[in-house]
Amino acid sequence: MLGLFRGKAQKPEPDAIEQQLNHLMRTGTEAQEQGRNELALQSYEQGVELARFNGRSTFEHTFLSSLGAVYVGQKRYDEADTAFRQALNLAHHLGNSVFIARSLNNLGELYAAQSEWSQAQQYHQEALDTARPTGDVTTIVLALENLARNYLNQENPSYAIHLLKEAVALAQARQNVYLGAGALGRLAEAMIASGDRSGGSKLMEQALRLSNQVGRHKLTLRWLMQLAETDIENKRYHTALQRYQHAEELAHRVGNQSPAFFLKLALSMSNAFLLVGNFEAALTQAERAQMHAQQQEDDIAMARAAGYLGLALQGSKNHEEAVEKLQLALSHYDTGDLNDTTEQARLLLALGRSQQHLNDTDAALAAYQRVLAMTSNDDNPVRRAEALQLVAATHAARLERDEAIQLYQDAYRLFEQAGETHRVARVLCDLGSTRRAKGDFNSALTDFENALVLLSNIDDRVSRGLVLSNAAIIYTEMGDIQTARSFFEDAIKLARELGDRYVESVRLGNLAWLYILVGKLTLAIETLEKAINISRDLDESLLLTIQTSNLGWAYHLKGEPDTSFSLLKQALLYADKANSVQWRGVVKSNLGAVYLAQGDYEQARSLLDEALADNTDAQDSENIVLTQSRIAALLLATDQFEAAEALAQEANTAARRMAFRKGNADASRVLGDIYQRKDDREKARTHYTEAHRLYKMLQNPAADELASLIQ
Repeated sequence: MLGLFRGKAQKPEPDAIEQQLNHLMRTGTEAQEQGRNELALQSYEQGVELARFNGRSTFEHTFLSSLGAVYVGQKRYDEADTAFRQALNLAHHLGNSVFIARSLNNLGELYAAQSEWSQAQQYHQEALDTARPTGDVTTIVLALENLARNYLNQENPSYAIHLLKEAVALAQARQNVYLGAGALGRLAEAMIASGDRSGGSKLMEQALRLSNQVGRHKLTLRWLMQLAETDIENKRYHTALQRYQHAEELAHRVGNQSPAFFLKLALSMSNAFLLVGNFEAALTQAERAQMHAQQQEDDIAMARAAGYLGLALQGSKNHEEAVEKLQLALSHYDTGDLNDTTEQARLLLALGRSQQHLNDTDAALAAYQRVLAMTSNDDNPVRRAEALQLVAATHAARLERDEAIQLYQDAYRLFEQAGETHRVARVLCDLGSTRRAKGDFNSALTDFENALVLLSNIDDRVSRGLVLSNAAIIYTEMGDIQTARSFFEDAIKLARELGDRYVESVRLGNLAWLYILVGKLTLAIETLEKAINISRDLDESLLLTIQTSNLGWAYHLKGEPDTSFSLLKQALLYADKANSVQWRGVVKSNLGAVYLAQGDYEQARSLLDEALADNTDAQDSENIVLTQSRIAALLLATDQFEAAEALAQEANTAARRMAFRKGNADASRVLGDIYQRKDDREKARTHYTEAHRLYKMLQNPAADELASLIQ
């Protein structure tokens, strides 16, 4: 910290020369604070000449010190050295020990700016030794603070703390709150650097209050920024954002902040918005950072801004642009311009996610494997676990579910060891979804319930919404309708609070499916139409496939076959566009069931056979069961009793093994129909009773239709 100690000469009525000198000093100071360095240099140089010509040595010393400070900021170190040494010679000529100490301090700062810490330490120690006999507390505290900074940068925080405690004691003894605000904050910085984050943060909060109290706005901004960084490290992302926003408001209100400050602030705010999942705001801040970096010709900051742009675009599902920005940022790691491996891994994982969404799975896996190669369980367990989780998701998408489950479990262990509770919950959610896809409903339910327990004391709305929604799906399929509805409604509310329209659409569609299952068809149709409107705005073909198919099924159950046929055929077109084998199978199965209900057995059989093939290719256990039951009903309608019975029994056995109650109920009902046609009333009644019990549990209206058959 340069000791420039500016001020007017202490005379009641400055003469004309002093007035000119004061004007030049004010002009230079304001220009320097605003980053207008050429104007600052011009003012200070004029001040040096005017003061020297008129024999105003005190002013000359101050102007020389100010000149040197600007040169340091511009990295014109030789010119700074000349200015500071002229100031030191002048201070010796004046015999002014305070000026000598300040000049020595400035020379120390010149070497500190070049990271030559031993040289800086030598000058700052000499400045301190010179200042002590003068009793000038301001100069002594300044030298103590700078000397402490040197020791911190030479990895000696304990001695830095010793020096700063003396600075704080001096300021407090003189009841000098102005000095105390700075010394206390720097002591806090040293404590944090030594590992005492809790104690250091508490002291910095005190320093922040003192800085506000005495109007030391630059210090207020410095402590706000550093406390926000501590909040980020402690995962208090919303608190960090509040501090950054306070800093931005104060900086604009006070003015005179350097472009470098606003660049740093924009980068920091972009990162904080990314961490809370507000990708639109993160993108805005990254664009601001990019603009500031371009103006300052700061290539490193440009690279960091590109990384944040890529992360925000990836989070916003703008994957093509995300890949471009992320690859640009990552190229700076390849050249060695950037070297933060944790951040590099973060960008690689985001790159892989976008590549995966663009169906470039090989490139995505290559990005994830780079992260695994860069990390080990010890040096970066969190990034390694993230990579394992994403590789697992790739295996799950390829229907390699056993491999996916093993990798998810590896990621789970690493996240758990690192204390990343919300990430553990997300892995459990992925595990549950994969086990559900395998047909292991009971294990899936356990995973989701464990995830909810973990999130019960954590303010993570994104993760909580994800787990609630997935848990609601399994509760729906296992018959806990009230819990499922409550979870869906909470999950939809969270999506709206977060402004995530894609997730809102998914969850509205899932809630609508619950309404279909319990026979609330009008409510289901209204909810699906809301979901479809969002999906259409987002041009999400897969969501449109699912939601339009479900809407068609709702109209089928409502007894409007023409509307049902139209919607299901439209859903089939969406499925082709989305290139989804799984959902093509679901839509064909639904369409086949509607043809079956209308007595068009030829069309029904063709569609149901194709659906079963798609279900099998997608390893979609649930829909294999549902389609088998429908084909069994078709075989029964065409008097193929033995084939119908065998297929219905197969579906029933699989559904019971999975704990898939809706599938179990449908298969039991078909078996009841088969035995009724075979005139085996006892077996028919047994299966109707089982179907009735399960439908009743699921609150499905089919229970009422079966009631008369079990009397």
